[in-house]
Amino acid sequence: MKFSDVETGRGGRIPQEIEEDHRGIYTPKTTPRNELQQAQAKASTLGPMQGFVGGATRSADTHKPDFEGFLSPRVLIAYGDYMHAHRRQRDGQLRDSDNWQKGIPRDKYMKSLVRHTFDLWLMHRGGRPINPDTDRPFTRKELMSAIMFNIMGYFHETLKAEEMQGPCQTQEVRCE
Repeated sequence: MKFSDVETGRGGRIPQEIEEDHRGIYTPKTTPRNELQQAQAKASTLGPMQGFVGGATRSADTHKPDFEGFLSPRVLIAYGDYMHAHRRQRDGQLRDSDNWQKGIPRDKYMKSLVRHTFDLWLMHRGGRPINPDTDRPFTRKELMSAIMFNIMGYFHETLKAEEMQGPCQTQEVRCE
């Protein structure tokens, strides 16, 4: 089954089913006219909408965050692998995966972020930064994941502070 978009009359578009004839030419599949008109009318009265041949409609998603497009599953999987590998504490205990959300001061995140950023920069310039905890060279993925962790933690603490105190009470915002 193939579809082609049809104008709704108010800048919206609805998909229309098309079919291939015996000559290989695609033409609109015959759809009861009132069904198509109903979908167009419904779409035109509800603002930016997506209309579908069966008559279903839904809000256009152009005003909603597109997390599927903004995020990379490959990166998130690598980051999750890094975070899981670092759950074991020096005392042998396994920390909860959300342990970091219990609160780490932003200055700790910043110091670690700068350290790891400098290590990645050194690696980018041909250097070979050594992990002081293991005495072996860092990998690029380890450094990028460590940077991501510190950004995420710093961001998390900033959002928590704004929610608790309001934006004018945080270090990032000065209100007159």
